[in-house]
Amino acid sequence: MDNARTMAICLCCGDGLCAEDGGGSVGIDAISIVYDGIIFEATGNFGSTIFDPMARQEEEILQVVICDRCIKKNAKNVLHIKNIRRITKSEVGVFKIDD
Repeated sequence: MDNARTMAICLCCGDGLCAEDGGGSVGIDAISIVYDGIIFEATGNFGSTIFDPMARQEEEILQVVICDRCIKKNAKNVLHIKNIRRITKSEVGVFKIDD
């Protein structure tokens, strides 16, 4: 199935972003590509009081989109983690925007 153009909403500022959906079947489709923004997916968190699904037969995630402008505006609060799959201890640093 081809991806269809849709609108994604930034979690931080509420602005609309052009996106492509992944072809879901429930009326609200997961975003597969977003332009001028970043897609974040979470499988849950042990300490969350709102989303921490236990292992079930169906995998569950939460998905949010944050626009590039909001990432830039809040870059001091963003961690950039490198090499998470290749080494035991990942490199962690503050996310820096190259102007």
